[in-house]
Amino acid sequence: MKIYILCPAYMATGGTELLHQLHAKLIEKSMHSFIFYTDKQVDNSNDPTPPRFKKYVTKESEVTLEIQDDQANYLVIPEISIGHITYQKIKLCYWWLSIDNFFIINNLSVQQYLKPNLKRIIKKIINWHPYHIINAMMKKSNFFCCFYQSAYAQLFLKKHFNPKILLPLEDFINSDVISDVNPTKENLILYNPIKGFEITEQLINASRDRFIWKPLSNLQPKALGLLLASSKIYVDFGNHPGKDRIPREAAINNCVVISNTKGAAKNDLDLPISNKYKFADPLKSKQQIFDLIADIFKNFDAHHQNFTHYRSAILNQEKEFDTQVENFIKLISKPHS
Repeated sequence: MKIYILCPAYMATGGTELLHQLHAKLIEKSMHSFIFYTDKQVDNSNDPTPPRFKKYVTKESEVTLEIQDDQANYLVIPEISIGHITYQKIKLCYWWLSIDNFFIINNLSVQQYLKPNLKRIIKKIINWHPYHIINAMMKKSNFFCCFYQSAYAQLFLKKHFNPKILLPLEDFINSDVISDVNPTKENLILYNPIKGFEITEQLINASRDRFIWKPLSNLQPKALGLLLASSKIYVDFGNHPGKDRIPREAAINNCVVISNTKGAAKNDLDLPISNKYKFADPLKSKQQIFDLIADIFKNFDAHHQNFTHYRSAILNQEKEFDTQVENFIKLISKPHS
């Protein structure tokens, strides 16, 4: 039995890190696991494995250039690659690292589908787009299971498809991001400039005279951890396609997290923080957010205590992931008809 994991080449993102983490766990448990890089350019001499993922792929033989299409083997496919699989025998496992990104990759707005209007409902009934892509893949004779990274994904899959085998396969943060120093906390607000900046920018412009905002960009894990550890607040007003990493990385480095309620951030399983730190419409609530920020700066210890449960859950996630991988191994080790 061999397990192949499809992964975009060269990319260092939360999703591609998770694909590498699964591979490392399978190797650790003596399984024959291989990374198969998609979009690998033949004329590109660069290593398809990002440098910071080298700790997950320790041997060249763990990267393969071909997949053996055999019914004894398994292929783990991230949701962005669903619909591009032509293998006929290997058992297919679709891993929903996000929900929103599936719609985005199909040039669609996730909000249209999660909150459909009448026109969208009619179009869905007529051609089932883009659900027909998933439906067709789940009807393949070699489809085996779906994994979900978040409760957000689990609910989506149950509601629309209810696959026979639906398994949790979540994730854990990179330990390199957990700062090993404990610097003095500064009155800094950190944000991700890649996600939700159209909202964050307006809040920055409306409060430049009151607060210092700083983007998180082009930082290696240790540098990211140190910056988070020296700041009091991390805000995230972007979409939350799954259980996001940066809010967890911020919380574990003792930041107070403020978010919106988009996607996975809406529920209390993927982002289990008090509703006082979540805002459905940050722009309409900007004065409330500014008051909260001022209070966090003034009474940081009290707000920090409100995240004790979240930090504890984050620290337990690698153990949970380990158990989930073991459960998958037990399942595929059983004889199947």
